[in-house]
Amino acid sequence: RARISPPNWLKPAEPSGLDRQALLDRFFVLQKELESHNQHRAFLSVDVVGSTQMKQSAPDLAVEFSFNAYREWVEEVVHAAGGEMQTAAGDGVMCIFENDADAVRAAQQLQAGVPALDSKHNRLPVPFRIRCGVNAGRVAIVDGTPIGHLQSAVIDRAAYLQKNAQPGGIEIDPSV
Repeated sequence: RARISPPNWLKPAEPSGLDRQALLDRFFVLQKELESHNQHRAFLSVDVVGSTQMKQSAPDLAVEFSFNAYREWVEEVVHAAGGEMQTAAGDGVMCIFENDADAVRAAQQLQAGVPALDSKHNRLPVPFRIRCGVNAGRVAIVDGTPIGHLQSAVIDRAAYLQKNAQPGGIEIDPSV
């Protein structure tokens, strides 16, 4: 039988021999170091309202064409506004911006551009309707880490706002 050991982080810590004050000193040094990675960022969450129903009654190639065009259009608008797009799942998109105004501007441009997307690129019998949520705050940013790997209530709040937005609407956290 092979013996499986628990990972090191599950094993009880060895006593360091340091007194409580020395441990607190170390703790606050580490906390300051970790917090040095925190940067202010704005997040825009975008989702297609009723996408499952849009896809169900349409030919597969029309779905593929229309939703590829949608994704490319969102990426173009977000990039032009100074943001970076990450696709989280399906037609749901999370975008990151260095400042709040750019995220809000991108959301406004997306909502204003939906009719043009529909007229030029939508091959489905149902028009696109999107909803957006914007939130901002300090998050731990480590170069090269995708948005999907960041753990932050700031990002979660952007997604929550998007889910509560009306079709064609933008929900913006009051802090923004």
